[in-house]
Amino acid sequence: MSISAVLVNYNSWHLIERVLRNLPEGVERIVVDNASRNPPPAGRMEDVILIRNRRNMGFAAALNTGISRARGKFILIATPDVDFEGRVVLELARFLEENPKVAAVVPSSRTPSGRVWPMARMVDRPEMFFLCGRRSPLSRFFSSCRRDFLYLDATEPTKVEAVVGTFMMLRKSAWESVGGFDPRLFFYTEDLDISIRLRKEGWELYLLPHLSIVHRVGEVRKAHSLFAETKRIISFYRFFVKNYPVMRFLSPVLFSGAFAQIGSIAFRHLLGIPPKDPHW
Repeated sequence: MSISAVLVNYNSWHLIERVLRNLPEGVERIVVDNASRNPPPAGRMEDVILIRNRRNMGFAAALNTGISRARGKFILIATPDVDFEGRVVLELARFLEENPKVAAVVPSSRTPSGRVWPMARMVDRPEMFFLCGRRSPLSRFFSSCRRDFLYLDATEPTKVEAVVGTFMMLRKSAWESVGGFDPRLFFYTEDLDISIRLRKEGWELYLLPHLSIVHRVGEVRKAHSLFAETKRIISFYRFFVKNYPVMRFLSPVLFSGAFAQIGSIAFRHLLGIPPKDPHW
């Protein structure tokens, strides 16, 4: 199987190295550096294609740059804060090989403490985000809704509405068919957005819960939490307005809410109060 791994680095080279070590032999390795303050050392990149951006283009745009250079039929996208076994990479690619209608597939995920961390979401009904999302204060009253929304009870290969880009195996031809990730979504929601567009083109998306990775949630963003949270909120605003017509009528309300959230986060940051988990 022809597999390329595309990793985006932003001041997290010590974590990227761990991901590179875990990749199985024969996987093409591509690292896109988004103008890090401490870029990857060129002398230690013999078997890695390193692309250096002059500015931080955002996660989605950096992925597009890396995938466009990839020679593999299947593209592994992994954030720096994951641990995994090489066999998981091969099993995900094998699933795509055996199921030509599937555009992308993800494993299940747990934190180091054993807590289940969602790798898929429902996206067809925008109200589900507000009723069942992890950050919604209403989710405590709709616990079963939350488990359905995040596919937490899946025990066998499950067709899903959207996959999460923490650790995703993506068919390159499917990525090409929708024009890649939307670079306007600087950080976060690029995975949900491309999931919607892929399904509109007739592709399928799957969660394989029998395969699992470890997600060290927050290991990357803790060094620049204000920047990460601000970009997250802006990306979610753009994602909602872009993909849900009803949200366009509510865009002034959404914008006001986003602005208030950013102000609150900035204030907490000034006081030295860390962001609450779960983070997104």
